[in-house]
Amino acid sequence: MVSGMVAAAAACLVVPFISRAPLLVTGPAAGMTAIVLQEVHLLGGLERLLAATVIAGALQVALGLLRTGRFVKLVPESVLQGMLAGIGIYIIRTQCHVAIGAQMGATKQLAAFDPGPLLIACVSLLLFACHRWMPARWRSLLPAELSVAALGALMAAVFAKWPTLALRPEHFVKMPSGGWNAVRSALPIPALADFAMPRVWMVACTIAFVASIESLLTLRAIDGMDALKRTSPVNRELVAQGVANVACGWLGGIPVTASAVRSVANLQLGARERLSSLVQGVLLAAAVLFEARLLNLIPLSALAAVLIWVGFRLAAPKVWAQQFREGWGSFVPFLGTLIAVMSTDLLNGVVLGIVLAVVSGL
Repeated sequence: MVSGMVAAAAACLVVPFISRAPLLVTGPAAGMTAIVLQEVHLLGGLERLLAATVIAGALQVALGLLRTGRFVKLVPESVLQGMLAGIGIYIIRTQCHVAIGAQMGATKQLAAFDPGPLLIACVSLLLFACHRWMPARWRSLLPAELSVAALGALMAAVFAKWPTLALRPEHFVKMPSGGWNAVRSALPIPALADFAMPRVWMVACTIAFVASIESLLTLRAIDGMDALKRTSPVNRELVAQGVANVACGWLGGIPVTASAVRSVANLQLGARERLSSLVQGVLLAAAVLFEARLLNLIPLSALAAVLIWVGFRLAAPKVWAQQFREGWGSFVPFLGTLIAVMSTDLLNGVVLGIVLAVVSGL
């Protein structure tokens, strides 16, 4: 969790100074999760993954300078929507066990049922559903995400008085308290010898390719949602993402990419310019360094509810209905991409979706 928070803060502090995407937010993203977990296991430690992250960032910068970002325009809209919907369902699937306080996989969730975390998650989701009907002034003063975190912490404090509802330590956020020295001691650093390993370079190429594809597709999707109809320079975005990954790798953070979840949340909360991402980075860094004790009061089930709601928005029924109305030529690539993203990974899903779009168009 520490490496993820550091990566999110560093990316938000670096990318806005290089990127020209007004609404994009960079950080650890769902599409990279499976790759990160797999490669840490294969490389034998997080330190070597950090070396691969630095190399991947340099490769992304090179891709941007070579102006390869223009090829993202070849991806059909139906594939793009399928990617986002697949990410949404993937997020919901991976957060359900957190919402009920379980610590194991999906097949044993009910065996570890905990009423306290589940109740917090249900109330949080209800708050999200009702938030749209609140007066506009209240919505601006009390964003749903902030309200959910605060309400979750309050409910957890109240539940501590009832043994049947009390949350256990593993149900809360865990961040090291003690400022920069405590955070730094909890973070690994890459060793120079790791940069000479062929396997590290292979992993770096995989990270660079997947992170670049996910960033550019997310950029295109978020640009399409922009009420001001702005178009962001794709090659400059590749350079920005690459610099962010170089910084994250040296600081001990995991690989980052443009995040559809964070960007959609950023858009829904009313962001209009890159300053919103920069402010997020400042707040994340301040929270990690100075407010870790407050962060540790937040139940993981409340944060799971935030992600589940964002996932639902990405895979909402209206998205399915829109693709179905556009005919089989759009719906088949949409559905194929969605299923492949859920069952394999983002890269395979996009490739399959493009193939299906070409076949459907014949």
